[in-house]
Amino acid sequence: MFNKKKLDRLDYISKDYSAWSNAVGNVRMIPLRLFEPQTKEDILLILEDARKKGITVHPIGAGHSFSEAAKEDYYAIRPFALTACSDYTLALKNGALKEQRHLVKVQCGIRVKCLNKKLFNMGYALDNMGAFDWQSISGAISTGTHGTGIHRGAMQDQVRAIILILSNGETWHIEPAEGITDPALFNHNEGIKLVQNDDIFYSAVLSLGAMGFIYEFILEVGEKYWLEETRQVLNWDTDLKPAILDGRFQQWVEHDFEFVSFRVNPYYTKDKKTGEQVRLCSLAFQKVHSDKRVPHGEARNIFFTFLGNLGLSMWILIQRLNANLSRIPESINMAIKGTKDKNFVSRSYRVLYQSGLSIRREGISSEFAFDLDYNNLVNIIDKLGIHFSELRDQYGLYLSSHIPVRFVPKSKAYLSQCHTGPKMYVDLPTLDGVHGAEQILDHNQVYVLNELKGIIHWGKLNYHLYTRHDLISAHYPMANVWSTIRNQLDPIGMFHSYFAKKMGL
Repeated sequence: MFNKKKLDRLDYISKDYSAWSNAVGNVRMIPLRLFEPQTKEDILLILEDARKKGITVHPIGAGHSFSEAAKEDYYAIRPFALTACSDYTLALKNGALKEQRHLVKVQCGIRVKCLNKKLFNMGYALDNMGAFDWQSISGAISTGTHGTGIHRGAMQDQVRAIILILSNGETWHIEPAEGITDPALFNHNEGIKLVQNDDIFYSAVLSLGAMGFIYEFILEVGEKYWLEETRQVLNWDTDLKPAILDGRFQQWVEHDFEFVSFRVNPYYTKDKKTGEQVRLCSLAFQKVHSDKRVPHGEARNIFFTFLGNLGLSMWILIQRLNANLSRIPESINMAIKGTKDKNFVSRSYRVLYQSGLSIRREGISSEFAFDLDYNNLVNIIDKLGIHFSELRDQYGLYLSSHIPVRFVPKSKAYLSQCHTGPKMYVDLPTLDGVHGAEQILDHNQVYVLNELKGIIHWGKLNYHLYTRHDLISAHYPMANVWSTIRNQLDPIGMFHSYFAKKMGL
């Protein structure tokens, strides 16, 4: 039985039947209790209570996943008070780090946005990040968040150790078999078990929150750095497509720049000067810059950056588009042209950030990975153009955003889309408030999964995978190992989420 002190503490850090929704609002839930722990002891107390009552537990981050919510009675843990970040040097093997590389211990609840600032003040920086920075670090890593940069790994690939609290109350410090820690120097007396095992680490590092409560990560980071970005507005058919087909684009992605991405309009529009049908795109190059000055201030295009952060402007845009959906292709053109900037230099994380706050509230998408094949990339973009034209002509459905394309290297994480090799990611976002948003996202999933053979991103809309477990086994050769490890770490199923069950994991 719990004593009064424990019960009082549980009451203090929780709310009963507190409604929660993700950032966009497409996922809503009402857990039995919503906990906001402040210490590791709080987490252990929550798990002890859940274990005694046979209740499942779901860690929740900043709400930037679009995955379906739980259906059963459960506890939710929101760890926003756990935000510490510090240097990590304990029990390291000789030669564990190369010169100008560092290890930091990061608690699970810190947002990527805040982590970036703390690291910069320490003289460090993440090697790479996603295009958005409001996620919690645990949510970003556990769902495979990625940016672009074919030689710079996604979020999970910067993890060197995971401090995981299991459903039985044990705390494990998990690393690969050849991890950073010298077992002879590790202090097991603190109640933490050192586990150096490839299958366990590469399963738990991208766990979808289904293996235990991730309390801390040990991340490998580099020296802080500055990036220079140039962004060009091009014609898909006459500029970018030929560059992809003749090999110039591959040279840019794999040799000339650290980060390359582009955005393309799903639709052709009429060029007002030539009268020709054109499909606009925006091509971004980013490379390390030694000059720490900021020639163009703190924003790329000041006017459009301001509008992107202003919620009222997005509300007005949605109302305007809903009044006449045929305005959408030209609206996308305007957004693409508004990103043009000859030169922008700033801290790495400010350049890698590629979004606006309004997208956090209104944007929703499905995203798909494909094997890195530049000729197939042209085929995919062209076929998507036909797909969206047909949806417009047959059903009056419009995708209300450009299509971002990014490039990500091979990953050792078992549930990463990049586990089998480097990938090109094609995102299909839309504004949630625009008429037909849900319908077009549904069409997109069916078309890309079945016709283009894309691998869907875990953190985006992906409910068509629920009935296609064959795709899980086909795309993730280590999925069975992942499930075995999940059962080993959590045999009572305390963290076995509704989402993982629906995916057949």
